[in-house]
Amino acid sequence: MRGLRIRADGDEVLIESSREVVVIGRGPEARVRCQDSRVSRRHLLLRPENGGWLVEDPGSANGTFRDGDRIESFTLLEPTSLRLGDPATGVVVELVPDRGDETVVLDPDSTRLHESPPPLPPPGPSRAGVVRIGRSASNDIVLEDLQVSRQHAELVRDGDGAWELVDLGSHNGTFVNGSRITRARLTEDDLVSFAGRRMRFTGGALAVHVDAEATSLEALSLIVRSDAGAVLLDEVTFSLGRCSFLAVVGTSGAGKSTLLNALAGFRPAQEGSVLFGGRDLYASYEEMRQRIGYVPQVGDIFEPLTVMENLEVGGYLLKPSVIPQRIEEVCSVFPALRAMLRRRADKLSGGERKMLAIARVLMLDPLVLILDEPTANLSPQLADSLLRERVRGLAGLGKAVLLVEQRAKAAMQIANWTMVMVSGINRLEGPPDDLLGRSDFEAIFLGAKGTPPPENSPVR
Repeated sequence: MRGLRIRADGDEVLIESSREVVVIGRGPEARVRCQDSRVSRRHLLLRPENGGWLVEDPGSANGTFRDGDRIESFTLLEPTSLRLGDPATGVVVELVPDRGDETVVLDPDSTRLHESPPPLPPPGPSRAGVVRIGRSASNDIVLEDLQVSRQHAELVRDGDGAWELVDLGSHNGTFVNGSRITRARLTEDDLVSFAGRRMRFTGGALAVHVDAEATSLEALSLIVRSDAGAVLLDEVTFSLGRCSFLAVVGTSGAGKSTLLNALAGFRPAQEGSVLFGGRDLYASYEEMRQRIGYVPQVGDIFEPLTVMENLEVGGYLLKPSVIPQRIEEVCSVFPALRAMLRRRADKLSGGERKMLAIARVLMLDPLVLILDEPTANLSPQLADSLLRERVRGLAGLGKAVLLVEQRAKAAMQIANWTMVMVSGINRLEGPPDDLLGRSDFEAIFLGAKGTPPPENSPVR
């Protein structure tokens, strides 16, 4: 993992290597503390990604600015100066990566992996014409992701100088342009994925692939009909970006669960598209489905098992050797889990069971998290506690969160965007405060006609 030097508010911190998200802000969990009142508690997140750093503002109140422009996220490639809280007078944060180039070059002459420039010695021995890829540090290309196998794949150069990609029996697969492969010759501009870690083969190099759009999940004119032909979902469109939290609210029968089934791929829409990172989810479902976590209304837990055993089952796609590490990471998100790891799931309270159901899904570290009425059958007090204390912070982990709830106001208090559904139609959307301030909000929520949402209004 690439090192990083951070200068902020008169202090300097060196992050030599990290698998954790580095927080900058006023809160007690911040690695870099800024006392200015314009800085939010979790104002800026530095997320390890592809051997470098993804810089994200998870929805701070006063914003993060680069060269006067407000930013949401970007990949750190060179020394960068940011201002927190105000484009002109905000707190200055300087981010200086140790190395800046993210293009991985396959040298046909030496077959060694290096960053360009300058050439680096290979991190481990390599056979002539072969480049190993995996999670282990002994590989030529190291991908720090628990869904990547220790020895995941290899690139083999043939006599013509072309590269062939070979899967080494990996747990979660190797994909080229969305199709799972055992071996495939790479051609210019192929998109290669190792358990969701994406790279592009271009100019004889494997380049870390960063989507042009920051959006994680998009629904484009989704239409779903019942077997009898009734329209259950009527041209629903929205977009959900990283570190964003969308609350979908509406009364029973509004089409919320139908929307979730279409987004998760359980019941694809008959018309329209679901895009994940700009790519068609339905067309590449096998590759991308593990990056979308879905928690149903009735939490998917095994009652006879302990909490730890449930988490171990949740990490079924991970190698057994890395599951304890992932359980520890999930417990850092839900600290209350640590005290109940040896308790049987059937002895948990309603709120604890819901928390465990979400934690099981987090074991695979999805990029998008879909929660279908997690407070169903809970008392108002437990529901509010679960939403405020457990669910609210999930977007701050770099995830896009979509929450479906009948408790509209409780859900809207933790979201940064709200969509109101009525009879399968996206009737209204916008920032929660703006919607709650409308005199006709309650009437629209209960099904009366109201002002339709603005065209192309994104969730940011």
